[in-house]
Amino acid sequence: MEYKEINLSEWKKIGEGGNGAVFVNDAEPGKLLKLNYKASGTLAAIEKEFYTSKAIYDLGLSTPEMIEIVKVENAFGFLCQQIKGKQSLSSLSAYNPQNMNKWAGILAEEGKKLHAIKATGSEYIPSMKEKLLVAARETRLLKGKKKEDLIAFAESLEDAPNLVHGDFQFGNLIVAEGVPYWIDLGEAAHGNPMFDLGHFYLLANIFSAQKRVREITHMTQKEMQEYWNAFALAYNGKEGIDAFNAECKRYAGIDLIILGYTQNLSFTERFFLSKLANQMIG
Repeated sequence: MEYKEINLSEWKKIGEGGNGAVFVNDAEPGKLLKLNYKASGTLAAIEKEFYTSKAIYDLGLSTPEMIEIVKVENAFGFLCQQIKGKQSLSSLSAYNPQNMNKWAGILAEEGKKLHAIKATGSEYIPSMKEKLLVAARETRLLKGKKKEDLIAFAESLEDAPNLVHGDFQFGNLIVAEGVPYWIDLGEAAHGNPMFDLGHFYLLANIFSAQKRVREITHMTQKEMQEYWNAFALAYNGKEGIDAFNAECKRYAGIDLIILGYTQNLSFTERFFLSKLANQMIG
């Protein structure tokens, strides 16, 4: 299939993150160009995020509309709706910590709306159960009985229809004129919402100890952990909060297994994740 070619020199970079960058062009009003560094801009990676995001938009989730896939020099990207005046919930949280409970409450409220959407039946929205099964069988982070137990757990899971973001965290919820939008839906799937909650637990309580995460979020580990506590209460309620946190921690360990399978890890990274996963899965 032939895709429209974009001259990057005509576009202005307005944002950059761990996975890529975004650009705008005065001659293309209302459009945002996204390039993905982590996936090296491969067509397969871009198509995956584009068509998954489009399918979720069609389900009614508040997310920017996908426009078209484009070729950028020797790589690929896509154009989507530009949300003007946006701020990420992570920025709002970092620079207005006095309103932490408010921002955490918004993330919880919008998270519950996302998880209430039924997302089966689309070839672009896969099963988290199947994703975990593959990761559990192939993982090098666990061995012996722990690996066997994880495979058995994955096999026993209900193949839940709930929409799961895949990278659920406050950097992927933006707000413009009071309207929230979910972004970066390339890893979305359907399954137990605990997959998302475990992912955010991992970021807020474990990875927040890393300097790079603190630099990106502009929050200390203590602030991130306080944010998690406020989010957990807003999402779950006070009743059963200890059990909720314990289950989120368990799924954080499971998230490590998926991360270890889907990412190309160095020996040092694999050793670190293996140690963490063995501690957290139990």
